[in-house]
Amino acid sequence: LGGALVFALQRVTPSNTVFNNQQDNKTSRHYRVRWIVRLGNRIVPVMTDQIACFFSEDKSNYLMTFDGERYIVDATMDAISEELDPELFFRINRSCIPALGAIGSAVVNAGRYAGEIHPKPGDVSTVVTRSRESDFLHWLEKG
Repeated sequence: LGGALVFALQRVTPSNTVFNNQQDNKTSRHYRVRWIVRLGNRIVPVMTDQIACFFSEDKSNYLMTFDGERYIVDATMDAISEELDPELFFRINRSCIPALGAIGSAVVNAGRYAGEIHPKPGDVSTVVTRSRESDFLHWLEKG
């Protein structure tokens, strides 16, 4: 039944699949390519390639598009980071997961890196957690 459903979805919307298969050390990984968010009484699909970042603010989690639109996401930051392609998104700290395309530059201040994210996700810290600094620089380099 699962295979039939995937086949049917691909026939209906071949370019808008919900998950994207990526090869990772000979195991198949599925990364989300569409997020469903609520806006009042509407349900809005947002493609992952339209998302500049995910962030936490005032005990809620949001996604922000490159157009500056922000939507509440009903998932934890841990769950969100598990569903994102690590080549395209990087969790820089507990409250911010920017897309590679949203990083304008990285600023060094007092020995700490801070990502300049465009559009800026409000007052959320974009300082990279010290334990993730080298991984962040590697991610920026290879992206």
